[in-house]
Amino acid sequence: MTDQIISVQAKAVVVAVHDVSLTLRVPGGRAPRREYVERLLGELAPGVLDAACTPGTIDHHRAAEVLDVLDVQALAAGGEAVHVL
Repeated sequence: MTDQIISVQAKAVVVAVHDVSLTLRVPGGRAPRREYVERLLGELAPGVLDAACTPGTIDHHRAAEVLDVLDVQALAAGGEAVHVL
């Protein structure tokens, strides 16, 4: 069995984990519970959390993961591409 050469187009994502600090105003005279703070962070206006994530706040990167395979082509002996998928 001989090897074959294929060309693959795919969508991939690389996740960066950031350490961010935000200042939020919360009601009440005591410290809010963790669940409340998580909900507040989830309800922030679009872009607020994105703006806090800068190259300087990156803690680490996770490996790239494939989201979807868009196209696969086998390259024939004459250099011709044949769609496989």
